[in-house]
Amino acid sequence: MRGILKSVLLWGLCSSLTLLKGQSSGPESMLREGSIASLEIQNKSDPRALDLLRKVEKKAFENSPESLEGYRFTQYEKMRFDLHPDSVQSFNRSTRALTLEKATRTQPSKKQRDSLRALELLSLNRSSALFLFERAQEFTYSKGAGLKSRVLDSRIAGLKDPPYALLALRGETQGLAKELQSESFPIYRYFLSDTIQTEGREYWVVRFREVKKNRPSGSRRYSGSVWIDSSTLGVRRIESQGTGPFEASKVRDYRLVSGKWFLQHESLRFESERFSTMLAQTAGLGSADFARYFTLESYYSDFYAGPVSLPRQMYELSVDSPSQDALALYRQEELSSREEATYRVLDSVGRGKQWQGKANFLGTLLKGRIQLGPVDILADRLLGLNQVEGLRTGVGIELNEHFHPRFRPSGYLAYGWKDQRLKYGLEMKYRTSKMWHSILGVYYKDDVKAAGRFSETLWNFRMKLLNAGVNLKNPRFYSYQGGGVFYEYDVSSDLSFRLEADHYREEALFPYTFNRLEGPLRNTQLSLTAHYAPFNRSVMTHQGKYTYQYQLPEVFFNFSQGLKAMDGAHRYSKIQLLANHQLKSALGESHIRMYGGLVSGSVPLWHHFEMNGLAGSDPGLHFNLTSYLGFATMPAGVYYSSKMAGTYLSHELPFTFKSLGSHYSSFNVVYRAAIGSSIDPTIHQLAFRSLEKPYQEVGLEWNNFLSTRFNLGAFYRVGHYQTNTFKENFALQLKFSLLGF
Repeated sequence: MRGILKSVLLWGLCSSLTLLKGQSSGPESMLREGSIASLEIQNKSDPRALDLLRKVEKKAFENSPESLEGYRFTQYEKMRFDLHPDSVQSFNRSTRALTLEKATRTQPSKKQRDSLRALELLSLNRSSALFLFERAQEFTYSKGAGLKSRVLDSRIAGLKDPPYALLALRGETQGLAKELQSESFPIYRYFLSDTIQTEGREYWVVRFREVKKNRPSGSRRYSGSVWIDSSTLGVRRIESQGTGPFEASKVRDYRLVSGKWFLQHESLRFESERFSTMLAQTAGLGSADFARYFTLESYYSDFYAGPVSLPRQMYELSVDSPSQDALALYRQEELSSREEATYRVLDSVGRGKQWQGKANFLGTLLKGRIQLGPVDILADRLLGLNQVEGLRTGVGIELNEHFHPRFRPSGYLAYGWKDQRLKYGLEMKYRTSKMWHSILGVYYKDDVKAAGRFSETLWNFRMKLLNAGVNLKNPRFYSYQGGGVFYEYDVSSDLSFRLEADHYREEALFPYTFNRLEGPLRNTQLSLTAHYAPFNRSVMTHQGKYTYQYQLPEVFFNFSQGLKAMDGAHRYSKIQLLANHQLKSALGESHIRMYGGLVSGSVPLWHHFEMNGLAGSDPGLHFNLTSYLGFATMPAGVYYSSKMAGTYLSHELPFTFKSLGSHYSSFNVVYRAAIGSSIDPTIHQLAFRSLEKPYQEVGLEWNNFLSTRFNLGAFYRVGHYQTNTFKENFALQLKFSLLGF
């Protein structure tokens, strides 16, 4: 104990002498008032450092370029995935003999094929990096239009055209680093340590380290530091390093322009130890002797602070046609011989393996399409299942930009194996603008639909896919034949609308009579749908508008008006509203969905609201697929309302647990409720029920059930509609986890 105490006192004395050296006045003089070493041994932050950081946070907006009327700057960045430069030669020597040995093996086993694939990557890595991407872009900000960026030029090794998802990647160019925000104070320990005189300015240095439970309280292993300008309290530099088996480093340098601190340079590097180990062991090296690093270098220049003119009708990102000539104008240094070889090697390999076609295929698949040259296969038209058609098989195609840059002809065919009827639809769309989402279209359809569906106009593919099973067990469908015209337009980058006029011949496919009228009914309708999502981010591509970032909240509004024109038999008004939001806190992540609708006037039952029951009529255990608006325990096709409101609340508990293997799972607590008003039964010759009392169910979802990609939920009906039979109140529900909330 005496030896330990002596060492601690000696270390504290040396630290104090170092800190006191060269001190002047200001907050750094407070270092003389006490020993930072003693604070660190007690595993507490220096209160003087915390006080300084609070002042920095308070002045963050004033120091940020966002406080200006406008600004502009350019950025050049280079991403690379490669070996450490010091280990390239030894790596080549270690893998050359391995290559010759592996090349003579011809066993067709899966293990051998995996080994050869890993060997191919190792062979590429001898002369080039495994990934190289360059991009030059211009950022422009105005208070009226916000921050916009334009990709001036780009290049990715192995691909002719970089994927738009990659071009859309954007770091935090402004704003206070998360390590310096007050909400991070419990995560780090902060210590006021030094002053630096450079560039004719004085900077105070605050060091910080992440709290580690297994780290001795007296450890001095700082994980980062920040330079704070003494006169403006702006951040001049922040750097951090990993201190464990995960080797990582990050550096950001800022520059003072017109009294504001602009990001000037950013460097990021981390080791991909898991990838290196997997690659080496698969190829037969035994262990990851040669780690690979992901590096990012970003340089910012051509700063301008002052008023700028930006049209509000401009997406957050625009992309110029890549020429690869402009990149040289923004590079801070020439490409190395290894980087130049990376373009030559991967471009050659990419052409042989058709990487560009595969990248385009994956990009369109995320939007529910399978691209085959000038034809897109519509994935949502391939298969379906419901009570009326049974198994529904079909095909849908749309001619894409390779057919014509503006015209988009499309169509589909479908066949129901239970009703033995062919359905089809034809559509022609015309892009009236290449710079903005503006589409004029006309269509004709002969198909069937479940009675009482909520409007899905302007929903994205993920939402439609999640809601596809909402009427899986609903026996009440109607047929419709007719067509219409529509116009879609983006009023701004966050507000879209669709104006539509249609006329259909409609007929119930279940025993039903409306207002004692026999036979098919005709309906003429005008509709206006709006979608508002203030934090979504989009870009206009040669394929059309592409939303690369979906972020809540968002609101959908639909208004429809039935007209007694063109032989229309109904005059009515219909309003539908859907809102989604999410909240994050220390208690977990919550998602909120609220929706409602109102129908006024005389109209058939299928234009009212079916309350989205998912349960079947069989007496056994209820098991169904989740849907966007559905209830797991509610019987399908039973409850209809002319006015309705519903809510769906989901909260992910803030803890995870280990499932099978190395995978982790978590739980969601779910609450669903809906209420509706009655419909005049004298004009609808059909037995149905209304939800004049709140229908409620609660549930618990096991996310990534048994390490699969599915969430398994157990739900129970509570409240007014609860019965005395357990099976009637209980249901199990399955959801593909990638579909999200």
